[in-house]
Amino acid sequence: MRSRWVFITLALSLPLPTVAYAQAGAPGLDPQRPISQYLHDVWTIDQGLPQNGILAIAQGRDGYLWLGTEAGLVRFDGVSFTTFTTANTSALKDNYISAVTIDSSQRPTDVLVGTWVGGVSRLGGSAGTSAAIPGAEGSFVNAVYRDRAGRLWVARTGGLALLRDSAFQPVAGAEGSVYSLAEDSSGLLLAGTKNGLVAWQGDRWAPWGRITGAVWTVYHDRADGWWFGTPDALYYSHGARLERFDAANGLPPGGVTSILESRNGQLWVGTDGGGLARLVNRRFQRFAAQDGLSDDAVTVLLEDREGSLWVGTRHGGLNRFRQPIFTIYSPREGLSAKVVWSVYGDRQGALWIGTEAGGLDRLQQGRFTNYMPGKSVVATLQTRDGILWAATREGLARLRGGRWEPMRFPGPHLTVSVSALTEDRSGALWLGGSDGL
Repeated sequence: MRSRWVFITLALSLPLPTVAYAQAGAPGLDPQRPISQYLHDVWTIDQGLPQNGILAIAQGRDGYLWLGTEAGLVRFDGVSFTTFTTANTSALKDNYISAVTIDSSQRPTDVLVGTWVGGVSRLGGSAGTSAAIPGAEGSFVNAVYRDRAGRLWVARTGGLALLRDSAFQPVAGAEGSVYSLAEDSSGLLLAGTKNGLVAWQGDRWAPWGRITGAVWTVYHDRADGWWFGTPDALYYSHGARLERFDAANGLPPGGVTSILESRNGQLWVGTDGGGLARLVNRRFQRFAAQDGLSDDAVTVLLEDREGSLWVGTRHGGLNRFRQPIFTIYSPREGLSAKVVWSVYGDRQGALWIGTEAGGLDRLQQGRFTNYMPGKSVVATLQTRDGILWAATREGLARLRGGRWEPMRFPGPHLTVSVSALTEDRSGALWLGGSDGL
């Protein structure tokens, strides 16, 4: 039989929505893994962020991440943060950066930023190419969006505005709060507003669809479907079909603030108070602060070129989920305890895991089964006759008829704390423990 290494890593308890866009590249996060098994990193002010509120994320062609915070625009290279503020960047008129998008209409590395009251600015990669764009000042910018026709839109609490003659100008039909925009392959351009959805008709915006009330985020997927996030539900629309997902499907509370379809088809949503969730077979799998997310108020999602998932939060900084090299098993995945003393693979393909005070776990086909709860199991062995033995601090146990039964020793030692097991060439079983060999 070939030798096989098995690695187990223990997990010791160690103002407004933004639409995210997937980017091409690596395969992305394995959809078969639980969310808790991805590698998870967090950056906050302790790691160099100027402020813990992440309101927007975009990735440039050069690989840099651009982050909108309440204390300036931040460029992140994966190691260090560089912050741009009104003090060092004349084009910025406000340090509260609420929207960020990469715009290559003039230069490949240009970054468009929207702010609380300072309007929209363009930051170029060379001297003299950065400037504020007039017309959007005095109203909170929720999104900056360039459509397929090359038009540049700004969604604000004061309505939608279109860039014309080098300045943003209001457009009829969407005068109230507008949160996000998205477009399908046919050129249908939709915007989510406080009063539902509106569609661009060529010269004005007009009501669209059957959703009433606020629509915080609008997203178009690769299968030509539409997703809409609202304060109490997630909607899916394709043709005449309109489907609602809510708490009955496991949608976390707080409203849907961000939506992302990953490159391998996973649908992720961020919620305002319920954390991160992934839709699988019409049910949501949740990852929240209790699972390690830095904050349950998720503001923005982005999949980078390497396939990692970035999660911005309102108070907890920046999170990243990456594909791991090793699989992580912890109590969240069904392991009975955090401390593992032994790992043993039997000839039937099961993995036996001895734990501290959690008993013995059998891992087979991705499922855990627990035996001897409460006991500390320090070693397991299958002898050549097929019998499985387990060494515990209370003695030796043997698997018989699907049940583990304790073994009694002859003589004065009715039970012995056993810490090691081996079988010699003659088939004799040797035990090491507190009373010797």
